[in-house]
This record gives sequence, C-alpha cells and structure tokens, in this order.
Amino acid sequence: MSSAPIDRFKGKYAFLSNFAPAVVTLPDDSPPINYMSVEHAYQAAKSSERHVRAWVGRSLNAGEAKKRGRRIGAQDGWDREAWESKKEEVMLALLYQKFAHEPFRSQLLETGERMLIEGNTWNDRYWGVCFGEGKNRLGILLMEVRAEIAAGRV
Repeated sequence: MSSAPIDRFKGKYAFLSNFAPAVVTLPDDSPPINYMSVEHAYQAAKSSERHVRAWVGRSLNAGEAKKRGRRIGAQDGWDREAWESKKEEVMLALLYQKFAHEPFRSQLLETGERMLIEGNTWNDRYWGVCFGEGKNRLGILLMEVRAEIAAGRV
C-alpha cells in the first residue's frame, strides 16, 4: 500500500470530507435532528437555538450549510468564545459518529498509516492546509479516529 500522503479529500478520498453525505446527529438536540453531513451538524452546533439548528439542517447541501453557519451570530445563541474552546470536541464527536458506520469505517481503515491532509485552496489554514501552510486539524482528528478504530477501541 502506498505511503504517500492523502492531501486532497476529493475523488477516491471524497469520503474523508465533511461535505460527504453521512447522517449524523448532535447529542444535545432533543428530539434529535438528522443532519445530512458532518458539515451540516458542525455548522448547526454553533447555535444553542433549536430553530437555528433546524434551519442549518434543512440546507440542501453542505456548501449551503457552511454559508448558513457563517450567518449565525450572538442573536442566534452563538457564544464565539465558548465555541472556540469546544469546536474541536464537536468535530471529533461528529467524526467518530460518521466513521462508526460502513462504508466509512472500512474506507478510513483502508487509508492505512497514510498521512491525511485536508488540502484546500479556500484559505482554511485551521482545519486544513492551503498552499503549504496550515494546522491540518481535520486531518489530525481523522488520523486519531482511524487509530482508535484500528486499535479496536471504537
């Protein structure tokens, strides 16, 4: 198996993207809202208001959910400071949920020990790497989930 990094979550590796269709929920939604992707749920989680979360959840696709998430503000129950301290925890929980199910589980394991890099051209240097710069937090969290699944802890 190749040991070259996977540096784009497109084509064969589109399943790694938060935009890939995968039904997930947020633990504090009661009753649960089924979100169509990790991106939908992640963006919805910014708000503490159920109607705002549902509005994001009704987005036709992950791109629209991301745009709606950018419009969430304090008036929608978003505490930016609190969000910054918990956004990785939210993302990690959603990734565990997504990759607990097939075919995502097997697909992630098939990446073996390869480095996962969320390469992008839209200047996301927190979750990914853009033009060689970035923290690649999404790739790092995906590798953490993969290691836990491979070890049988998930």
